[in-house]
Amino acid sequence: MRSTRWTTWKPLGTCVGEKRIPSDPGAYSIRCRGRLVRRAIGSDREGVLDVGKSVRLRTRLAAFFRCAIAPKARHGHMAGWRYREVGLHRRYPPERLEVCWDTAVAGGHAPQLEEQTRC
Repeated sequence: MRSTRWTTWKPLGTCVGEKRIPSDPGAYSIRCRGRLVRRAIGSDREGVLDVGKSVRLRTRLAAFFRCAIAPKARHGHMAGWRYREVGLHRRYPPERLEVCWDTAVAGGHAPQLEEQTRC
């Protein structure tokens, strides 16, 4: 496996709207900029809300964002739907969501990249 090279954090909505996310396979992390996320075993100072992998990053992250901003969305990305359905959009506004990713090489190393998510 190659060494991972994560992007810097980028605004999710802008990246999705301007198609800045590659269509390659890879792993991704979504956070809410400037928000602490409380977890059962402590607080996440990075504000990470979701970590995942995909064979097509652009499509997967666009599906998350569509579900996150559309009140009636029921298909596309379970974490995006859950973000909206349970009201996380009120505490972690969509305009503050950021994403970083690392693309996997041909043959797919997305599962290993997902385990190493550190943006």
